Amino acid sequence: MPSSKNADVKLLYFGINLLLILMMVQVGWAQTYAEDKARADKALASGDYAGAIAAFQKLVTNYPNQLEGFNALGFAFYLNGQFDDAIATFETALSKDATDDSAKRNLILAGGRRALESSYRSGLERIQELKQRFPGHPQLAVLDFYSGKLHYLYGFSSPAFESWQRVARARPDSGTALFMKAVEARSRRDAATQNRFFHEALNKMPSEEVFRLWGARHLIEGGKPEEAAVLTTPISERPVLTPGVAIAISRFERMRGRTLQAFEQLKKTEDVPEVLLERALMTSQLGASPDAVKRDVQQALDAGGEGAVIMLSDEPGARVYMDGTLLGSPPLGLFPSPGQHEMRVLYDPNPVLVSRFFAPSSGMLLVQTGTRTGVELNAVPSRSEFLP
Repeated sequence: MPSSKNADVKLLYFGINLLLILMMVQVGWAQTYAEDKARADKALASGDYAGAIAAFQKLVTNYPNQLEGFNALGFAFYLNGQFDDAIATFETALSKDATDDSAKRNLILAGGRRALESSYRSGLERIQELKQRFPGHPQLAVLDFYSGKLHYLYGFSSPAFESWQRVARARPDSGTALFMKAVEARSRRDAATQNRFFHEALNKMPSEEVFRLWGARHLIEGGKPEEAAVLTTPISERPVLTPGVAIAISRFERMRGRTLQAFEQLKKTEDVPEVLLERALMTSQLGASPDAVKRDVQQALDAGGEGAVIMLSDEPGARVYMDGTLLGSPPLGLFPSPGQHEMRVLYDPNPVLVSRFFAPSSGMLLVQTGTRTGVELNAVPSRSEFLP
């Protein structure tokens, strides 16, 4: 009996020691994880995104079951402009826990921002896929904001304003809500209220391109190109632009008679079809041969698929409005959304030329304008038939 009792005591002693060891290991693990994450967080907060990415990558390797590490790594990628890496990291977090709301919110944010790096149609498709994947999620207002940006930057203000109205209803205290109050005031021709809400929106979101571009467009329409340049210069000085912003800024430069500077803006972005087409058409203004222009245009159309609209003018100085939005001066190239569109061409001080057309579902539509010839629409079913 005594030997049995001693055995029980030894077993109990061993169990207690093992428990203490496990507790110490757990505490040590927790402390090490907290310390490693704190170092990564510090790098992220200081703006050292490359250092933060490296630290968080080490963190998720050592602690693969800690979802907050993956969310933090994805956010570091996002802040560093590595949107595809951010999306892949948030997808990894969701693969580990499909209910993790932080990963869902972050994926919506990164996916929406990534859409701005795409062509018009591809970007909208990406946003629509996210909306269908996460129906009813409160973060969807972010996707409405980004879809509005895509519409507006590529020249379609009506669907942009519809998207931003949804943002304003969902987030009435946001900069977007203030901006939409400025838009509504302009529609009422209430200049004082428009200016007040516009500047309030800009103060709240000073780096937002669409606010600045909207204000600049109306200053140009009012004959104040230098004041418009004050709004757009902080954007044009950036070394990298999203495609839609690059196109919009390039068109502003052309309306100011700065063709070479306009062409340089198009070099700051991704070679999406709209950028390739705009750049190809501009080469004719810079002295390229017709054959070279044709080759570059065909390359842009091959990259962008079907349904392009190309606008040319017989005379310089024209300004083209698409569905009420000032696009710029010809030559212009775009891939509009399906349906009917209205084009107005202004040759100051001559009469305004107005034409309505349906965006082609295949091939392209060539729009030629001039004060003597009016507007000529020529459907071109085959790209090879086009010669600028």
